[in-house]
Order: sequence, then structure tokens, then C-alpha cells
Amino acid sequence: MITSLSKLTMHQYIELVCGDVSVLKGSAEVVSPVKLEKTRKQLVYEYSKLSDNAGSKIFINDHVWRVRAKAELTMFQCLNNALLLGAFDDVRAVLKEYGIARKMDDKQLADEVKSQLNRARANLKRSKENPGKDNEKQPTPDEIRTHFDRQAASLMTYFKFQIDLDRISASQFACLVDQAYRQINAQMAALSKK
Repeated sequence: MITSLSKLTMHQYIELVCGDVSVLKGSAEVVSPVKLEKTRKQLVYEYSKLSDNAGSKIFINDHVWRVRAKAELTMFQCLNNALLLGAFDDVRAVLKEYGIARKMDDKQLADEVKSQLNRARANLKRSKENPGKDNEKQPTPDEIRTHFDRQAASLMTYFKFQIDLDRISASQFACLVDQAYRQINAQMAALSKK
């Protein structure tokens, strides 16, 4: 099974992005659909990281924010349940570890946990209302192919050489995208200083 971008041609990578995971395995190879999908996601992320490092960092930060919102909601629900059982000292200890270390009587402690629980619920709701790139309307395979055709045409114009998508590896293509992006940004920065 192919697990590296350098082993995929750009044409195969485009088909992979369009959903064809069969490009990852040999003709007689048997691989579970779960493993194929996991590898597909890893390769798409790897390509994104090579070609648009800033964009992949935004994606990760967005994902981390949603995971954190879910974790905080779970934690404060557990603390609220612990308060109902009378475990005030345990809740104080957890809040101190969390960074809330001010002196509170039992009522203030309960109010603080409820306030944090409401904040966690609001954050989770906000993350669902503004889901970011991973929940946007997914492009069709034709739109994906058109995007990569335009990108290849732009690279050929910029670098003034032909790119054969059946021969260039996906990792080389991603690096060309990144290099062109960096050079264009440097040229624009130099022009803006004049």
C-alpha cells in the first residue's frame, strides 16, 4: 500500500482527493477500508502541510479549539456532578489545577462551576455554528480536478516549464506550489517597500 506522497503521482493524488482510495493499493492487495481512509486523510494533510503550511496550521488550531471546547464541557459537567455529591474539596483541587485558585466558599464554588459550565456550553455551541473548513460544502470531483488543473497551469506559467501530472510526484508538486507562493509573496513585499 502507498503511504507516502512521494510514491503517488500528482494524477493519482488528485483521484485520491476526489475519493478514489484504490490508487493507494496494488491490484492484488487487500486493505481494510478504514486503513485506506485513514491513509487518505494523512496524505491529504501531508500535501496541505507541504503546499500551504499556514493553512494547515489554521486547520489544526480550529480542530484543537473544538476538541478543547468538548473537553472543558465534559470536565465542568463532572465537576458539577461532584458538587451534587458534596465533593467540594475535590472540586476546589481540580479548579486550582485548572488555574482558578481564588478562595471560595461552597456557594461561590458552585456558582463558579456553573458559570464555567455555561461558558463551555457556549464555546461548544459557537464551534458548531462556525465549524470551519472541515464542515464546509465539499467540492465535487470535477471542481477538485479543475482546481488542480488551474494550479498546474499557473505553476507552468510561473516557472516556465511543463508539468506532467502523470509523472511528477504529489510531494514535488506540493513543494512547487509552496515555492511559487513564497517567491510571489517575497516579490510583492519588495514592491510594497518601494
